[in-house]
Parts: sequence; structure tokens; C-alpha cells
Amino acid sequence: MKKIRLSHSLISAFERNDIQGMVDMYFHVDRVGTPAMEEGRKYHDEIAQSIKNFNTLPSYIDFKAKFKNPKPEHEIIVPYNDICDLKGVLDCLDEPVFYEWKTGVSDSLEWTRTNQIPLYFLLCELAEIPVTSAYLVRYNQKAGLTDFTVVHNSRRLRDKARNVVDTVCHEIYSYFDEQGLL
Repeated sequence: MKKIRLSHSLISAFERNDIQGMVDMYFHVDRVGTPAMEEGRKYHDEIAQSIKNFNTLPSYIDFKAKFKNPKPEHEIIVPYNDICDLKGVLDCLDEPVFYEWKTGVSDSLEWTRTNQIPLYFLLCELAEIPVTSAYLVRYNQKAGLTDFTVVHNSRRLRDKARNVVDTVCHEIYSYFDEQGLL
């Protein structure tokens, strides 16, 4: 049986009922992003390059991370069940923590209410990567302000992620199978 690979982005598209977006994402079809998305990607790339090249964040981000052994854009793929694997790309893994970078007007607390961090905690558990917490750091480029939220890894958050995956994986798999996309 062929498996599908689920990610936070794919699950989010499915939950928004953006089925075409989900299919495009799964098959890596480039979609035109909004100007805000393009700007966010630019900042995201700058942050990754600054960490790779200088082991620090760009000066415009007012957050003092003390990196030990940072791994920007750290990809994790793990088997989950008989029909799906899970995939995530941590913006920066620096065991025992990881960092997620966001831009725009939605503050860090708003971003932590999504299922991304719990899913990444689950990925780390399944990949046997010891992670105790995550920092979600948001840079509002319009106001030049940075805020952050710390989320501590817990069984409750990992169970929340399992519940989300278990809820959607069969429906997503069925859709791909029925459409002949597998």
C-alpha cells in the first residue's frame, strides 16, 4: 500500500477545505503567493542564512538566542501508520529546543494556537530527538518589533497532534486514492 506524507501545511490546507491547494502542495506545484507571503519567505531565508553563516539572528530581530549547535531548516520525516508518514521542517533545531520564525502582524501567541508546534513535538518524539520546548519568534517588519512565546513540550500537546493526524489522515488518503493521485 502506498503511503502519503502529511505535514502541518498539508493538514492546514485540508482543514481550510483548500483541496486544490492541498494537492498542489503535495505535488510541489508552485502557487503564486501573496506579497505578504513572499516578504515572509524573504525574511525567513535571511534568518536561516544568518544562523548558517554567523550562528546568530539578523540584527533587526530583537531576540537573543544563544545557539549551541543550530540546524536551520531541519527536516524530519517519520513513519506514522500504515497509510501515512509525517514530515516537518523545523525552522531551527538547537537541541533541546527548536525555533519557529514568523513575520507579520499576527503576534506569537496567535501562532502558538495552531497545531504546528504540537505536531513538531510529536515529530521529534517519533524521531527520538530530545526536545523540551519551542520558541515561536515573530518579527513584525512593519512596526520593527519582535515578540516571542515559549511552548513547553508535553504529552498533552503530542496527544493533541496525534488526534489531529488520526482525524484527517484517512480522509486525505481516501481523497488522494479516489482521485487516482497515489
